[in-house]
Amino acid sequence: MLRTLVKRIFSTNEDWASMPAGWRLLRGMSWLMVGIVLGRLSMWLCRIAAARILGAAVLGEFGLIESTVNMFMGYAGLGMSLAVSKNLAECFRADTQRAGRIIGIVSFFSGSAFVLLLIGFWFSSKSLALGFSDSAEFLASLRMGTLLALMVPSGIAAAMLSSFQAFHHVAISTTIQGFASLFLMLALAPVLGLHGVIFAFGGGTLVMLVYQVLTIRGLCRKYQIRIKFDKMRQEFPLLWRYGIPSMLSGILAGPVEWGTRAILVKYGGGMKELGLYVGVFSLSSILIAASALLQSVSIPVLSSSINFAEKEKGIHRTIFLFWSVSIFSVILLVSFSNRLVNFVLGPEFSQAGLILAIVAIAIGIRVFFTSFGISLIVLDRVWQMSLNTMTGAPFFLAAAIFMAPRWGAKGLALSYLFSSVVILCLLYRTSARAMAWGNPSKTGIALTIMVIISSWFINTINVLWLSVSVTFLLLGVTATVLIWLARKFDLLGEVASKIPFLLKPR
Repeated sequence: MLRTLVKRIFSTNEDWASMPAGWRLLRGMSWLMVGIVLGRLSMWLCRIAAARILGAAVLGEFGLIESTVNMFMGYAGLGMSLAVSKNLAECFRADTQRAGRIIGIVSFFSGSAFVLLLIGFWFSSKSLALGFSDSAEFLASLRMGTLLALMVPSGIAAAMLSSFQAFHHVAISTTIQGFASLFLMLALAPVLGLHGVIFAFGGGTLVMLVYQVLTIRGLCRKYQIRIKFDKMRQEFPLLWRYGIPSMLSGILAGPVEWGTRAILVKYGGGMKELGLYVGVFSLSSILIAASALLQSVSIPVLSSSINFAEKEKGIHRTIFLFWSVSIFSVILLVSFSNRLVNFVLGPEFSQAGLILAIVAIAIGIRVFFTSFGISLIVLDRVWQMSLNTMTGAPFFLAAAIFMAPRWGAKGLALSYLFSSVVILCLLYRTSARAMAWGNPSKTGIALTIMVIISSWFINTINVLWLSVSVTFLLLGVTATVLIWLARKFDLLGEVASKIPFLLKPR
């Protein structure tokens, strides 16, 4: 049984196109788990090292620089990662001509926008920096932050690799980025401080991007795809159907993220409070990365399904998977939030335990509602997905204006949680209409509420061995209920037939 599982999941030679969608989904996610363990864990260690080396105040400067770059770069990709993930996955085998046009239009428009926005960011950086500090060093750090913008072309390249369903290359690229960034972080950050941290993240991304580009060229040769720029106008509808709605989400999300952090710096306690908030996100970054990687598998695999019935089964299994990941993440992060900030980030972040617990619940909600966004993308309802997601941005900003000046980083975390709940409700309502769902599972709702309350209670237990014991008990109960729900709603499909203790009784 194990030999069969390992062969079907990790073999790079077997013809995956002949596999059922459930196996392809499992195979892709298994490869990405390798990438998460090796690559994203290294990136997580990078962020932890940055927090320890820089301290809360300077880490707040890095968080502000990062959000400023993200605000500009939200426009640079033109939302084309989504267009690639869905459309290239559908045609790269059957229609190589169209595949070449898709790669051409995505490369041309996103590359052009990337260069123009880099120039705009460089020339506007002085006025942006003066809003927070008049020192030449902060301006130099902000301009050096353009290295962080390499995540835009790297994200599009990763979407192309996922569309080819070359998930082992995605795992390898994230591993390369993680180890390169960690090496640069340990070598440069103790000497150069903030500049060393920026160079470490940017340098690791550059190394990953080089590997991704070389791999994509090899895959194009393998499938006999010629990248075409002269006929790419035939694919202009991709800009309207996928690019523009996704870009609109970025247009709101980037400035709102920057604006809420600016409010916290100006009126909610300064750079140190922002440093506490950014440090908490550093602890949660591996969960955010895991969610993004799971999304990069789900969209191309479900989009390549041959009929609606297969897509529907895949959507249900994807929602169940994302929900399971969010529940287990909330248990681990919330139950040990006070201990994690002290042990991992250091004594300077000791007061950030409550902030981590709030942010962990918010991120768990966002991981869960990502699956509803995936379902709408697969069903070609990208505009509805984007409009629902955009609605959360003004709620986040309004809540931050009210809460951040009063409660500092805790207020900003509560604002983030509030906007997450709003987006979840909107996306679920839209997905339920599209899929003709009935009422949600009462067992699932009860389990989610129980997990949040229990984890919050465990965090108040001062005795370490007792809190660990209760956490393991909660994990066991949760896993049992999840397996029961998976069997009841047939959410494991053919995978269950390979695992003896999950076989349904005849």
